[in-house]
Amino acid sequence: MNNPKRFLAMLSAAITTLSLLPVYHANALEEGETFTDNTITYTVHDNMEVTVTSCVTGVTSVSIGEEMDGYRVVGIDEYAFANCTNLKEVTLPESIETIGEGAFYSCSSLTTVNLPETMTEIPAGLFYYCTALEEADIPDSVTKIGDYAFQYCISLTEADLPDGVTEIGTGAFQYCMSLTEFEIPAKVTALGDLCFVACASMTTLTIPDGLNSLGSLPLVGCTALTDLQIGEANATYTLQDGILFTKDLSTLVCYPAGKKDTEFTVPDSVKTVDYYAFSGCTNLKRITLPDTVTALNEGAFSGCTGLSEVNIPSAVTTIATSLFADCSSLTSFTIPPQITTVDNYAFYCCDSLKQIHVPDTVTKIGEFAFGYTESTAADGSSASAPLPGFVMTGHSEKAAGEYADANGITFEATNFNYKLLITIIVAVLAVAIILVVAVRIMTSKKNQPVTEETDSEEAEDEFPSDYQSILGNEDDQT
Repeated sequence: MNNPKRFLAMLSAAITTLSLLPVYHANALEEGETFTDNTITYTVHDNMEVTVTSCVTGVTSVSIGEEMDGYRVVGIDEYAFANCTNLKEVTLPESIETIGEGAFYSCSSLTTVNLPETMTEIPAGLFYYCTALEEADIPDSVTKIGDYAFQYCISLTEADLPDGVTEIGTGAFQYCMSLTEFEIPAKVTALGDLCFVACASMTTLTIPDGLNSLGSLPLVGCTALTDLQIGEANATYTLQDGILFTKDLSTLVCYPAGKKDTEFTVPDSVKTVDYYAFSGCTNLKRITLPDTVTALNEGAFSGCTGLSEVNIPSAVTTIATSLFADCSSLTSFTIPPQITTVDNYAFYCCDSLKQIHVPDTVTKIGEFAFGYTESTAADGSSASAPLPGFVMTGHSEKAAGEYADANGITFEATNFNYKLLITIIVAVLAVAIILVVAVRIMTSKKNQPVTEETDSEEAEDEFPSDYQSILGNEDDQT
C-alpha cells in the first residue's frame, strides 16, 4: 500500500470494531455453560442447541434469530426477561419450541411480542404484570392457557383464543381490566378458579355448550357485565332473564353486576345463592328471597353499595363470611331468631349501619363481623378501624356482649340481669341489717339509765317497814 499511515489507521479501526463485537465461545463451551452477546445470555445444551437465559434489564427491543454462533435457539427459559421494565418489543424465531414460566414477568412496557407457531401452551405467568400489553396474538397450535398467564395485563383489550384450546388455568385473565368481551372456546370443559376476577370492563361472556364448571368466583369484580350468552344444549347452566342458574334452577350462580334493575325477586325454585352471586351489583336496592332458600353463601351480596332492603329466609341459620360486606347503603337490618352464627366480616364496611340487635340465639360472632370499616393511612395503605357511632344491643352474657366487650363496641344490654339484681338485694339487706343493729344499740344506750332508776324505786318500795321506821325514828330523834 502506498500510504502506510492510511493503512495503519484502517487496521486500527478494524481492530477497534472487532473488539466491540460479541465474543462467542460456542465451540469451546460445554453443556450448561453460558455466553452473551452483550444483551442476551444463552445457556448451552446438547445437540448444538441453546436457550435464552436472561436479558439486560435496560434493553428496549430484542430480536432473537434462529441461530446464535452456530447453535440453534430452541427455547426461552423461565423468567428470562423478568423485570425488563423498559422492554417494549420482542421478536422470537419459529425455532422456539418452549417458553418457560414467567418468561416476560413484569415487563411493564411490553406492547408487542410474536409467539411462534410451535407453541402448544401459554405457560403460567407468561405475561404477568405486562401492563402495557394491549393484544395477545395466540398461535393456533396452543391448547392450554396456564395459571395467571395474563394476570394484571390491565391494557389488554382483546384475547381471542384458538379453537384448539381445551384448558384455561386459575386466574388466567384476572385483573385484565380493559378486556371488553370474551368467548370461551368450545373444547373447554372447565375454567380454573378466579379466571376473570376484576375484569371490570367486560360486558359480554360467551359460555360454550360443553362447559360444566366455571370454577370458583369466576366473575367477581366484573362490574360492567350485562350480557351472558349460553346455548340451550349446555347440560350444567342455563339463563333466565339474563341471570345464570344451574340447569335445574336450584342455584343462582351469577346476577350480572352491570344490570340496571333496582329490584329483584329470586325465583321460588332457588335453594342456594352461590358464592358472590350478587357481588358488585351496585344498582340493586332491594332483593327479595323466597323461603325455599336454605343457603346464602360467602359474599353473596358483598359490594351491593345501593342495597337497602333484603330479607333472610327462615331456613337460613348462618350469616356467612362477608355476606353483606361493603353494603354501604344498608341503614338497618334485623337478624332473625333462627340465626346461630354470624361469620367473619359479615357486615364489614356497612358504614350506614349504626346500630344492630343481636338475638340471644346467636352463639358465635366472627372477627370484624360488626362495627368495623376500612381506613386509609397517609401512605395509601388500608386497615380495619372501628365504625364511629356504632352501637350493639343484646344479651350481656352471650355472644353479643362478649363480642362488644372484646372489640370495645358501645353496648346496650337488653336482658334482665339477675346477678346484678341479687347483688343489689344483698347490698340492701346488708345495709338494712347494719341500720337495725345500729338503732338497737343506740336505743339500748339511751334507755339504760331509765331502767336503773326504776329498779331503785322498786327496790325502795320493797324495803322492809322496820327499816323505814328506823329511818323515821332517826328523823324524829333529829
